Order: sequence, then C-alpha cells, then structure tokens
Amino acid sequence: MSAVLTIDSYSLQGGDDRRVLLWHMEQAIHSRVKPIQLKGEHHSNIFCLAFNSGNTKVFSGGNDEQVILHDVESSETLDVFAHEDAVYGLSVSPVNDNIFASSSDDGRVLIWDIRESPHGEPFCLANYPSAFHSVMFNPVEPRLLATANSKEGVGLWDIRKPQRNNYSASSILQKAGFGLTAPAFLQPVISPTPVASYRNE
Repeated sequence: MSAVLTIDSYSLQGGDDRRVLLWHMEQAIHSRVKPIQLKGEHHSNIFCLAFNSGNTKVFSGGNDEQVILHDVESSETLDVFAHEDAVYGLSVSPVNDNIFASSSDDGRVLIWDIRESPHGEPFCLANYPSAFHSVMFNPVEPRLLATANSKEGVGLWDIRKPQRNNYSASSILQKAGFGLTAPAFLQPVISPTPVASYRNE
C-alpha cells in the first residue's frame, strides 16, 4: 500500500519502503531531479500523509503507531506523536497549522496541538470499538470533521461537542435504501458544486 498526496507544486509519497519522498513538481517535470527523502523514517508501512497550509511541514502516519512531523526545508524530523495502534488518516486544520487530527485502528480520532508535548494527552474527539480509516477537516467550516469508521460508516463531528457524532450520513442513506459502507479514504475536495448526489426514487 502506498500513500500519495499532491498539493500545489509538491507531491509526496510514502509506502511500504517506510520513506517519505518529496517532489517539487516543476523541477521533476523539466529535469531529471530525484525526489528529496525526508530524514524521519517509519518502522513500517506509511498509510497517510498531510501538508500544513503553507507546505512547510509534512505529517506522515502509518502501521508503526506514530505520526512523524517533518520540516520541508531542512528535511529534519521536528517531532513524533505516538499512538496506540496503526494510524490510517491525517488532516491539518485549515485555520491553524499547529492543529492536526489523526484517525487510528484503535477506534479513536485524536486532535493534536504540535505546540504541546507529544507525550501529553491529545484531545479525543471520538472513541469507538471499531477502526477509523480516515479523518478530514472541513475546509470551509473548520470546526467540523468528517470521518470514515469501519463499522459505523461516514460521520460528521463538531469539534466543540466531542464523543457525539452529530450526523451519520451512512445511517441516513441506509434508511433511505442505500447499502453504504465506509470508504477506505476520504480525500479533500474543494468545489462549489456537489461531488455526488443521491436520489431515492
């Protein structure tokens, strides 16, 4: 399995080789420049990647139960955030580059502040008996996060009301006759028009 993320002029890749590789797309297209290998290396497969809003920091998470924070300019590791199980999803707040969310195989969605000690307790937004495979801040309404849980399906959470799923899209769609299961990954989509619509006729 491999995680790939392309934003603006950068492309990131992480996978089974445990490395995070960074390409400057313009340079890669016009010359045979090799990618930059960020110095922080995971102990196992990488499942998810995220940039902060300024593309100055990279977050990587995976099977080794940790999120590594990398500096793009120096390629150095800035911090490591330990988890209790594999990390499947990462999302950085669109309004505060110091805040990121992680989703994990242990059934928790955690909110971290990189200014705090990585050994402290993060804010627990959700704690379920089944794995969360993805988490994504809403780019327009950053107090809301979308999640994908292996048993509960898609959920929408208000960061101001932890431990309470405010809207379960999958249960509403299932009541309407749709057989919906949680997607493996939620990808950020910024669009003025709907990506999909569902009609129960």
